[in-house]
Amino acid sequence: TVSALVLNKIIGTGIYTSPKIVLAATGSKGISLMLWLLGGVMTWAGIFIYIEYGIRWPVTGGELYYIENIFKRPPRLLTYIFSSIFVVVNGLQVNALVFGQEIIVASSPVNAPINQNLQKFFAIIIATFICQLQAYSRFLYIKLGNTLAVVKVVALLFIVICGLAALGKARVTGANEIETSYGKADLSNAFASGSGNPYQYALALLNVMRAFLGYENANFVLEEVRAGPPGDERRIFRRAVKASVGICIFLYVMVNVAIFTVCTTEEIINTPNTISLFFQKVFGVSDHAHVGSAIMIAISGTGSMIASTFANVRVKQEIGRLGVLPIPEFWSKTSHRRTPAHSLFLHWIFSVILIAVTPLDNAAGFLIMSTFWTYMHTYIGIPLGLALLCAPWISAFNFEGGRVWKPQSSTMGWWLLAPLTVIYVASNTFVLAVSWIPANLQQTTHSTGSNLPYFTGPVAGLGVIAFGISWWCWDLHVLPFLGYKFWTEEDELEYSEEWNVKVLTVHFHVSIAFSMFYDTNRVETDSFAASA
Repeated sequence: TVSALVLNKIIGTGIYTSPKIVLAATGSKGISLMLWLLGGVMTWAGIFIYIEYGIRWPVTGGELYYIENIFKRPPRLLTYIFSSIFVVVNGLQVNALVFGQEIIVASSPVNAPINQNLQKFFAIIIATFICQLQAYSRFLYIKLGNTLAVVKVVALLFIVICGLAALGKARVTGANEIETSYGKADLSNAFASGSGNPYQYALALLNVMRAFLGYENANFVLEEVRAGPPGDERRIFRRAVKASVGICIFLYVMVNVAIFTVCTTEEIINTPNTISLFFQKVFGVSDHAHVGSAIMIAISGTGSMIASTFANVRVKQEIGRLGVLPIPEFWSKTSHRRTPAHSLFLHWIFSVILIAVTPLDNAAGFLIMSTFWTYMHTYIGIPLGLALLCAPWISAFNFEGGRVWKPQSSTMGWWLLAPLTVIYVASNTFVLAVSWIPANLQQTTHSTGSNLPYFTGPVAGLGVIAFGISWWCWDLHVLPFLGYKFWTEEDELEYSEEWNVKVLTVHFHVSIAFSMFYDTNRVETDSFAASA
C-alpha cells in the first residue's frame, strides 16, 4: 500500500503531457532527455531528504510539522505560509481537468473540438466522486488506489516495450501508412538544435518536476504506515519509497526514449495527443489508438488524484488541529466513518474553485496552472533542504534525552546525503530564480492563442505567500491586540472494535475568545498535533 501510494501519486497525467511541453520548450530531444534524467536525480535526492525528515518526525502531516518544529522564529510564520500554499494551491484541479478532456476525447471523433464547459463539468464530477468515495469508505478507497497503481505501471511498461520494438523498426503491418521517420532515425542528431533561453529550460524542468512530484506522499500519512522491527521502525517506509521512486525514474526515462524513437520532433510538438500519435505509428491509424490513449491518460489521472487526496486531506486536517484554519474544531474532526470528511470538503472547495478559474482557452494559462503547485513547492523544498544541511547545528533535530541526530536514510550517512541535498536545493533555486527572466510564453508553448506575461506564475505565487503572511499577522498579532486569547484543547477518541484497528486520535484545537470570557484556570500547552 505504501508503494502504491507513492507510485499512484507520481504516475499521473504528467508523464503523458509533459514530454511534448518539455520538447517544445527545449527544441531538442537530447536536451529533453537530459532534463528528464536531471529530474530523476532531483527526485532521488528529494526522497533521501524526506526519508530523513520522516525518520526524525514520523507523524502524519509531513512538511507541516517539519516546518513547525524547525522554524520557530518568527513564531509560526512559515507554518502559516505553508498552510496557505497547501490549502489554496494543492488540489485536484490539474489531473481533474486532464481527466475531463480525455473523457471528451475518448467519446468524440478524432480532432473534434473540446467543449471547455463540459471539460470543467467532468473535472468537477471526478473530483466530487473521489472526495465522496474517501469520505464513505477508507477500505474501498485504498483497494481502488492499489489496483490503479498496478494498471498504470503495466501501461507504462507497454509503452516502453513498444518503444524498444521501434528501435528495431518493428511495427504492426499497415502502420507504414504514416510515412514520417521511425525508429533509430528519430534519435539521430538529437542535440542538433535547442533553445538558448534560460526561462524555457526552467519551464521545461518545472514540467519534469511536476511529473515526478509525489515522492513525499508517504510522509503525509506516516503514522498510518506499518512499523518495521524494533530499532528500525521506519524500514518499510524507507524501502517502499526508494523502490517506488526507482521504478518511476526508470519508466519515465524509458517512456520518453520510446516516444522520441517513434515520433519526430515536429510531430510531437504539433500533435494534440502525443500518446495517440505514438500508438498510431506503432499499430496503424485507427479509432482504437485514439480512444485507448485517452482512457489510459484518464485512468492515470484518476489514480494520481486518489493517492494525492488520501494524503493531502490528512495534512489539511492537521492544519486544522494546529488552529491555523478558522473554526479549527470543524476542520479537524473525523467523521463517524473514521474518515477526515470535513477536510475532504475543504479540499473539494478549493479544487472546484481552481477548476473553474483555470483558463482552458489559453495554452500558456493552463501551463502555468498545471505547474503552479510544483513551483510553489520550491518555496517549501529549499528551506527544508537548507535546514537539513545545517541539521548538526540545529537543536530541533536532536532527540529527547539529548541524543544527537545523524543521517539514517542510508549507510553512507553524510557522504551521500550532503551532495544529494545540495543538488536538490540548487535545482529548486534555479527554477525559482530563472522563472523571473523575461520570456515569451506563446513562443515557448508553440501556441497561437492569447499570450500571458511571463511573470504571471511567480507573481501569483508571491500573492499566495503574501496571503499567508497576512493570515499570520491577523491570527497572531491583530486578534490578540483586540483582546482575544488562545488555548489548546485535547479530545481523545478510540476507534471502535468493528474497524479491527486500535487507534488513538488526539485533537489539539486552538480556540479564540474575548478576554472577559477567558478561563484563567486553563493550562496553555504546545500546539503540536498528531494522530497516532
